[in-house]
Amino acid sequence: MQQLFVLLSFIFASVKAYLTGRKVERAEQVQKKNEILNEIIEEASKPVTVDDTVSKLRSGDF
Repeated sequence: MQQLFVLLSFIFASVKAYLTGRKVERAEQVQKKNEILNEIIEEASKPVTVDDTVSKLRSGDF
């Protein structure tokens, strides 16, 4: 009976560690996506002039 309890405890601890690892992995992915979105929003909020656009087109900076 005690062996069964030890086995179940080990299984529970393993599953908990796996799920915790997955949560951390997912949180890192979400954080990376948020950083990219913030960069896009920041870039999109900058004022754009015709001169800037022409300069970028000529330089191939798009």
